[in-house]
Amino acid sequence: MGPSGSGKTTLFNMIGALDTPTKGKVVVNGHDMGSLSQQQVAYLRCHNVGYIFQAFNLIPVMTALENVSFGYNSKRVLEGVDLTIAAGETVAVTGANGSGKTSILYLLLGLYAPQTGRLLADGTPYSSISISSLRRHIGVVTQDPVLFAGTIAENIAYTDMDADAEAIEAAARSALAHDFIADLPNGYDTKVGESGVFLSGGQRQRITLARALLKRPRLLILDEPSNHLDPETTAYLINHLAALPERPGILVITHDPHLAEQADRIYHLQDGRLISTANVLATTS
Repeated sequence: MGPSGSGKTTLFNMIGALDTPTKGKVVVNGHDMGSLSQQQVAYLRCHNVGYIFQAFNLIPVMTALENVSFGYNSKRVLEGVDLTIAAGETVAVTGANGSGKTSILYLLLGLYAPQTGRLLADGTPYSSISISSLRRHIGVVTQDPVLFAGTIAENIAYTDMDADAEAIEAAARSALAHDFIADLPNGYDTKVGESGVFLSGGQRQRITLARALLKRPRLLILDEPSNHLDPETTAYLINHLAALPERPGILVITHDPHLAEQADRIYHLQDGRLISTANVLATTS
């Protein structure tokens, strides 16, 4: 026990291998957490330290839709959808406009509840966990980036107003935003204008990505990331995110099949069904 800011959360993050100690090591069931692979860490979290995440409402390492069906009034949008997004992998969902891609996003965020099937976080139903806590550990970059009047630094730090300049810059670097920010006359103190009117669409998108990364999400959702970036830049950005040291699970929602090829697994949404497709890059390599 201890007051706020005393390090309780840091302690539990280290036990779950969300944070790394600067000195010493964390041992769970005889295993040095710092020496394990991502898959081994995920297994230990699930089978040995899962109670810690439940008790303190922290995000688990896997999110899933299990046989989910959903619709609006009498119109069924999704039918028997199964989707798993594990920590450290990139999953793409493609489909035409109106096919149900945004419904999957809202379901994952707990904004919608399925008519049938279950939403799971590391095997635990959404109904048994704190949805507000889960959302704090999911980063979302929408297809229409939302910025507020203020500086670039203030917009990046919107999800964590206690973040210092070093953390803000690190998030911007991860989002490939630092270089263009540094080139601005006032750098991170540049005023963006109402809704980011003084910035381009691509710049706004990378700032909202930096905002999402600042809170170190366990799941990062990119909704139509190519809306404001050219295909080459978007593909490079996704590959860059996949190589981050603290790589979250990444869900790319896109209508662009070429962009989806950057993912580890690809699904196509058609007639309410989610169909697994072969990764083009894997089959041609």
